[in-house]
Amino acid sequence: MIGTAISIVICNMLFYPGINPIYFLASGGALFGIVFMTTDPVSQPKGSTALWIYAAMVGFLTVFIRRYSLFAEGFMFALLLANSLMPLVEDGIERLQKGGAKK
Repeated sequence: MIGTAISIVICNMLFYPGINPIYFLASGGALFGIVFMTTDPVSQPKGSTALWIYAAMVGFLTVFIRRYSLFAEGFMFALLLANSLMPLVEDGIERLQKGGAKK
């Protein structure tokens, strides 16, 4: 939850220089999604490394979609994309921690 908020603030400072990033954090569905949707235990990653990657991915994709798409709100799309990619990320982290690819 905190990682996603920090990621949104940092990415807003990169994509929107000179604009207060707290406005983007508190506007739209971002704050609702951070509190209620990213903390869902069913779709949330299980490992701590995967959680931080998930938070960074959701934050970056939220700002990226808001900036470069026709939609004013990008949080739900970002959450959907991150949830669909996290099994691959978790598998990759597991393989790296075990020391190589499975045979």
